[in-house]
Amino acid sequence: MTRISRYYPFPKRFAVTALALLLSMNFQVSLSAMTNGDVIKMLQAGISEDTVQLAVRNDSEDNYNVEPDGLIELKEADVPEAVIQEIIRKANGEGEDSSGAAVVWEDAFPDVAHDKVFPPVINPVEGQKYFTRINFWAEDGESIATNYSRGTLIPINTEVELIRVKSDTFRIRIAEMGILVDVENVEKYTGVDIRELLSRYLAEEKTRIDLYGDEAATHIRAGIMRLGMTKDQVILTRGYPPSHRTASLDLDVWVYWSSRFVQLTIVFENGRLSEGRGLN
Repeated sequence: MTRISRYYPFPKRFAVTALALLLSMNFQVSLSAMTNGDVIKMLQAGISEDTVQLAVRNDSEDNYNVEPDGLIELKEADVPEAVIQEIIRKANGEGEDSSGAAVVWEDAFPDVAHDKVFPPVINPVEGQKYFTRINFWAEDGESIATNYSRGTLIPINTEVELIRVKSDTFRIRIAEMGILVDVENVEKYTGVDIRELLSRYLAEEKTRIDLYGDEAATHIRAGIMRLGMTKDQVILTRGYPPSHRTASLDLDVWVYWSSRFVQLTIVFENGRLSEGRGLN
């Protein structure tokens, strides 16, 4: 997995000041037609997250790849989520309308009936192929069912083979990624046994995220939560919140973990994601 280097080829303060100056003046300096690779290079050079966001926002053209593979490339390069969201807004022509009013993000995330989107619940068996029902992350071939958002994203609707099932783990083979992943169930955190966990993760049919429209489907596949998403859309994007801190999905406050020591609390209002650190 590619990670952003901590080495800066020149002083970070100089890099930030220089780029900010160029962006703020009326010189005919071209920052147009930037690409995903340019964003990664700027961050590798030590330019701050805020300054890179400003550069993306002021880019006069859109040459970004916001297809799932492009967003996954950014995520695996440790590009901050706020920068990725800025790229998506640029690519989708979002921001403010001509009157200066903020775009209503909820319009991009239509509420579709649960049973039309989610495939039927099944009891997966060893040796059969299935599709992943939600997004989850794996690191060094392991994924804990508390679903830390670290390592490699296993996107929703990825075809997998169920290799084996034990009392607290199951193993899948992901042929298109060339990896094996062991998913560990810590029942005191998930609140479900291994069989119910399997039914959350695997399905015989693909999840119909296409019914939400292209924009919503793109965010879901890339594992990026956005304000305005419904609870169903958040589950597909980020997985189920651990039940020891989110006792019921009917609650309006859910808690996720980015890592063992870092948690993210999100808030819903009228069934829509309305608040969460770093979310737009």
